[in-house]
Amino acid sequence: MGLLGREDVHPGGAAASDALVLHLGEPGPGAQVVDLGAGAGGTSKRLLRRGWTVIAVEPDVELRGVLRAQGLDGRDGRAEELDRVVGTHAVDAVIAESVLYMTDLGRAFAAIRRALRPGGLLAFVDLVWVPGISARAAVEANDRAVERYGIGIATPRNLAWSDWTRLLDEAGFDVVFEQRLGFGTQGHASRIHLRKALPALLRRPSLARDVLRTAWRTRTDPRLASTDAETWMCVARSRG
Repeated sequence: MGLLGREDVHPGGAAASDALVLHLGEPGPGAQVVDLGAGAGGTSKRLLRRGWTVIAVEPDVELRGVLRAQGLDGRDGRAEELDRVVGTHAVDAVIAESVLYMTDLGRAFAAIRRALRPGGLLAFVDLVWVPGISARAAVEANDRAVERYGIGIATPRNLAWSDWTRLLDEAGFDVVFEQRLGFGTQGHASRIHLRKALPALLRRPSLARDVLRTAWRTRTDPRLASTDAETWMCVARSRG
């Protein structure tokens, strides 16, 4: 989706992105923010328009090319090593959209806190398993999603929102805002931008097949039962 120019491919869609950017507040002079798992750069551009200096961290080499082609500071890296990518106590905020569930949450939160200046903010939206889902059910749902779509639904372990907030606390964060958006994936991704999509399609014609196949599977075989996972939006402040 990112290679075809689609942005906001995450739970909550553009509305969640806009809300998270607003929760970060007005940046001071030279304030730096990391867009973690920046994808096609939609949120990075929102942040730039608000006056932030943006570091777009993206592990996929082709998507980094998309980011850099737009003049963004695209860097290779993952959440669990963010302090090594940007430095210790180096940035004022980190934003992540449907990224953290694919990480080792404890390690990721700890590395993000080390990268943040004291009092810095972590803002994110993600799909989270509902309380009480069994470990086996979570594994089976993730395996099915990976088989059909190439990506899982939520954390490999059956972590509910209470587990996420516990791990945030253990890593040195205080939750200052949290909101449950509802079951499943809320919101819609942006449309495919033909001007951006054509070069990618010429380089990799199979993308067209993949898009059509994914659209059909989503329509005929939803990724998960509607009550298995819920979308949460959160802003947490680093302590100390």
